Amino acid sequence: MRRLQGIIRRTALAAALLAAPVLAHSQNTVERWRLVVSPVPEARTLHTAIQQQLQQSLHQPVDMYFDNAQPPQPLQDVASQPLIVLLSEFNSFAVGKAPNSLQHLDNLTPLQVFFEMPWCLYVQDNSPLLQQSNVKDWMTQQRLQRPVRIGISARGGQSMFWLYVLSQATHSNGQSPHNIVPVEYRGAHNQAQVWRNDADMALAPCWQATTLGQQVRLLATAQPPIRSDQPSAPTFTDLRLPPLAPSWFAAFVPKSTAPAVQAQAIEALEKAATDPAVLQAIEAAHHQPLRWSHAQSRKYIENYITTWQSVMQLLQWNAADAAITPVAARYAQAH
Repeated sequence: MRRLQGIIRRTALAAALLAAPVLAHSQNTVERWRLVVSPVPEARTLHTAIQQQLQQSLHQPVDMYFDNAQPPQPLQDVASQPLIVLLSEFNSFAVGKAPNSLQHLDNLTPLQVFFEMPWCLYVQDNSPLLQQSNVKDWMTQQRLQRPVRIGISARGGQSMFWLYVLSQATHSNGQSPHNIVPVEYRGAHNQAQVWRNDADMALAPCWQATTLGQQVRLLATAQPPIRSDQPSAPTFTDLRLPPLAPSWFAAFVPKSTAPAVQAQAIEALEKAATDPAVLQAIEAAHHQPLRWSHAQSRKYIENYITTWQSVMQLLQWNAADAAITPVAARYAQAH
């Protein structure tokens, strides 16, 4: 009898826990929020500023969690404790299927873009590339008599595709198709390994310039500088290199989030995007705040997803061409 009573009590408790989220949502009450972020040391001040502003706007505690769990943190208990996810292009995915991942954009609704991150090309201070006015032709003519080694983030989707386009643009008849060799790295703190591996240049977000050391020089920027503290340099267009759109940093909620709770998050995030402490943290990290509305932000991310999915389809349809850039080929196969 006691055993039966115990089973009944545990069953009742489980039913109550399962029903609690539904009841909470029906009453539109939220006791706590979760803010899921990447454990990037350079972004700690920004994450904290956004967390504090959200707590002020939501009038509820906001607990911070890191998204580097292996496997990725699943979409669980969203109803009982709603969450906001802060993602950049570097730690997100827009293609393939990952139904339980907080890093896959198919599972998320975009709410607020905080800033963009333009790209820069870097070389060592003794590089012959610093003397070139047309880097595309220099690469096409194979001045080094070997493939060009380019450092590239192992997670940046747009940068991977840029490398693929550059391979195509600098490939000429009679050349080996592998005219570019990618040197992969993960995170700004690991970029030194690119130079140890004898890379000729490295593609990285412009904000990483402060972490690269005195032996590294800026070769070109994807867009003209928009901040007074950004160094002047030729643009990718000036050096006849393919264009490259900026990366982004944005806030999302899971698609399963209730409309009333999503509305609360939208209002709080729009306030955070113009909060002085948040703006100061963005500028201190050498980014330019955007101060966009929710509608502008959502359209921006939706356009990014549509574009990137089309790009990956192109890579998959042209598997032989994709093999020119092994990084892009592996990315296409994996996602």
